[in-house]
Amino acid sequence: MKVRLGSLAKTLYLRRDKIWYVYTGAEIQNKKKEKKENFPELGPEDFTYDYMYRYIIDWIEKKYETNKAKFSWFTFEKMGDNDYLLKIKRGANLKKVLARIVKEYKDVFLDKLENKSPKPKAQKGSQGGSSGPSASPGVPGSGG
Repeated sequence: MKVRLGSLAKTLYLRRDKIWYVYTGAEIQNKKKEKKENFPELGPEDFTYDYMYRYIIDWIEKKYETNKAKFSWFTFEKMGDNDYLLKIKRGANLKKVLARIVKEYKDVFLDKLENKSPKPKAQKGSQGGSSGPSASPGVPGSGG
C-alpha cells in the first residue's frame, strides 16, 4: 500500500486525541514544571493538521532515518522538498505505522526541547538576530 504524507497527516489529525494523551502524560508535563523558557504550552486546539504534518516530517528525520533497519515493514520515499510517500509491505497495516509514530511523539517532542535549550539573554544594546519562526511541532502554527 502507498500513502502520501498528506493522507498520513490527515489520519493522524483525526486521531489527534492520542497525541494529546501523550502530550499530557507525566514525563512531558514534568518538563513543563521545570520552567524551561522554550516549553510550548499547547492546548487541544493547537494540534492542527499543519502541526501533525510537521511532526511526521520531524519523526521521519529523527527516528526513521536513523533506524531504517528497525522499520523493515515500511519505507518512506522522499518526493520533493517536504513530501514523502509511505510504502507499507503486504501483510502490514497503516494502524501499526500510526501507532509507532504516536508512541514516539514524546521522544521527538522532548528532543526538540533539548535542542532549543535557552541561551543566555543578550545584554542591553546588543543585536539579537532571529531567523524567524521555526517550523517545528514544539511551536503551534509554525511550518508545514
